[in-house]
Amino acid sequence: MFKLLFLKLSIVLTIVFAIACNSQAQYQQLAPKDFLAQVAADTNAILLDVRTPGEVAQGYIKGAQFINFQDADFEAKIAALDKSKTIYTYCAVGGRSGKACTKLSLLKFKAVNLDGGIEAWKKAGLEVVKN
Repeated sequence: MFKLLFLKLSIVLTIVFAIACNSQAQYQQLAPKDFLAQVAADTNAILLDVRTPGEVAQGYIKGAQFINFQDADFEAKIAALDKSKTIYTYCAVGGRSGKACTKLSLLKFKAVNLDGGIEAWKKAGLEVVKN
């Protein structure tokens, strides 16, 4: 009796664990120079800056599109992106873009986050565009 109960409980826990693992968002996190190399080599890349307009005005990575993570319709805007493309995200230090990658991953996008954000990008000596 105890063995049967243990077996059933083990099966249930295995199924719950498998479902939980499959529902977790997964994305890649890259250091600035690796991020740059991968974006440059990817013909299906969308570079996405998720900072506020005020932050973007202080400088951004060339070729970026802008969707403010704090906008009420952020999820609707990212859901409208082309799912055949890899979305490379960044923010100031990597927090918001990491959250954006989680949302993108749950929406079945392939997402990549710039580790350390644009601040790490600048510290690595990489180019920032200012208008």
